Amino acid sequence: MNLVIFIIFFPVYLQVIWLCLIFLGNLKRPREHSSYHSPKRKFLILVPAHNESAGIANCIRSLKTIDYPENLYNIQVIADNCDDDTAQKARDEGALVWERSSEERKSKGYALEDAFKKYLVETDTEAFIVIDADTEVDRNLLNEFNEDLQLEKDWIQAYYTGSNVDASWRTRLMEWGFAVFNGSYLQGLSSLGLSVPLRGNGMCFSREGLQRVPWSCSGLAEDMEFGWELRFKNERVHFNPNARVKGEFVSQGATASSQRKRWEDGRSAVRSSFKDRMNELPAFKRFLYGFDLRMWPMAKLLGSLFLYGLLAFILARDVLALAIVLLLIVTLYVFSPFIFGLASPRLVGAAVHVPRYVIWKLFVKMKKSTSSWVRTTREAENSAETFDFCDLQFSRLSKSETVEKILSISQEERVSWIVTPNSDIVLRAQKDPKFKGVVQKASLLTPDGMPIVWASKILGGPIPERVTGADLLPAICLAAANRGIKVCFLGGHEGEAEQAVENFKKQNSNFDCMTIYPPMGFDQDEKLNDGIVAKLRQGKPQIVFVGVGSPKQEYWVYDNRSDLPHGVYLGVGMSISLAAGNKSRAPQWMQDSGLEWVYRIFQEPRRMIKRYSGNFEIFVLIFQEWRKKRR
Repeated sequence: MNLVIFIIFFPVYLQVIWLCLIFLGNLKRPREHSSYHSPKRKFLILVPAHNESAGIANCIRSLKTIDYPENLYNIQVIADNCDDDTAQKARDEGALVWERSSEERKSKGYALEDAFKKYLVETDTEAFIVIDADTEVDRNLLNEFNEDLQLEKDWIQAYYTGSNVDASWRTRLMEWGFAVFNGSYLQGLSSLGLSVPLRGNGMCFSREGLQRVPWSCSGLAEDMEFGWELRFKNERVHFNPNARVKGEFVSQGATASSQRKRWEDGRSAVRSSFKDRMNELPAFKRFLYGFDLRMWPMAKLLGSLFLYGLLAFILARDVLALAIVLLLIVTLYVFSPFIFGLASPRLVGAAVHVPRYVIWKLFVKMKKSTSSWVRTTREAENSAETFDFCDLQFSRLSKSETVEKILSISQEERVSWIVTPNSDIVLRAQKDPKFKGVVQKASLLTPDGMPIVWASKILGGPIPERVTGADLLPAICLAAANRGIKVCFLGGHEGEAEQAVENFKKQNSNFDCMTIYPPMGFDQDEKLNDGIVAKLRQGKPQIVFVGVGSPKQEYWVYDNRSDLPHGVYLGVGMSISLAAGNKSRAPQWMQDSGLEWVYRIFQEPRRMIKRYSGNFEIFVLIFQEWRKKRR
């Protein structure tokens, strides 16, 4: 019986041995640069864009913040068969634009093929970088690539992850999967001296490399296809985990299913086309790349291991120990991004959604295959920009889009205020008409509470993700530092604002922030109030985080709006204390499940029990709104 089980599950052993090698390869970590050589290489950043009006501006703004001499890189948008205003928006942001049109050659692969041919002749560019139109990049991207090119690496793949990780349970699991598939796996291959697969986004090719092996791939998985062509040409793609790009994950089920099916079909087609060519490779590389070509999906491998362990337990318990060892190896591989610092530990909580994800993927597998390229619908295009709940218009922007929106508002010549309503604020607005008026007049309402997100899914117009003041404050501060925008912390306990500033300066020394500690009762004392307004008028911050608690912070901004300097004012409650490190947030799984209130009660039982005891009324409001829609 042991021999029968061994023979049946022999492919499983091979899969686990391969993943063990990959895991061991991660023990050899590339050294992070403490400083860079002087910039030398001239880069052309290619942004293929088919009807990307919703996100092209954000992508270009991110690319323009790269820390590299402006005269040594250009941003070239390929407006490919567009019938929207992608080209104009790209020009408005200062990018170069090539408007390409071809009914026969219609895909990202064809667009890149034509672009490489065109710009190899028309420019003196020394290296080309491919960035998707929904992407944000790290400021050190070109410096990292410049270092690699100086080491004569002609083909480089950046570490590609997500920008909207917290949009849904699906995007959190995708971030974990990307950290394994685009991080640990590539690092393991690279450490073994093998050419890594291309991932389509964050690819860097030298002029010399493209002259030796021109791009000529246009299938559903053109990146994977070209990566294999390079292997057969004895070229090596290097992985650089310190060069990072972040694309937008799809959070909506139908769109995610369509995208996933296209990826799976494309990879299947590539595997079928290249398996007969493996004899072209040297024996050793044929052996190792064979594992890569035939690697199973993780769900299939874990399912096989579970079945193996079950049969061993029932029929052959003397091999049960081997089943446990195999499962341990796979577990180490799955958790390798956390072990080797490629992913945030807070993602571990997403593991509770794995069964749900596996079931979803099974349904995706059963969908009809496609042979033609179809553009993925972006998050901002899914429907209207707001969700109406209890006469309050909630933004349906993702966190990254909200940050961009607020940065844009901060440049306007007026006083604007942002409110981040949770259940408490929504309920207060229903009982207090004056407060409701203040909230309704805000430039933006972001959904701070999970019940609001749930309501949007029940009532129609689903909000992609919860966007809290605690999430916005650090994201805005770091983005503002990159763009030279001055901010102010007004609130928190004494000394907390200064500590928060110090923490952000450690992350970006360009962070420019003034701090104001408002004494107790400042809003009722005319002299104290005027003093705070005078400090703001003198300092002229463009973004002010007001952390004095709700409803005081909303009333204060509204009552003083005619005297305050132009800028955007955000009510952020205890977020300054969180940024200072004096308070902690609930684990990510509690935030995702709508249980952060439980954590807050344990932190401050007396205050929070009183506050949350009445908040269950929000579900009554949701039910009432649902009844209205049913009539």
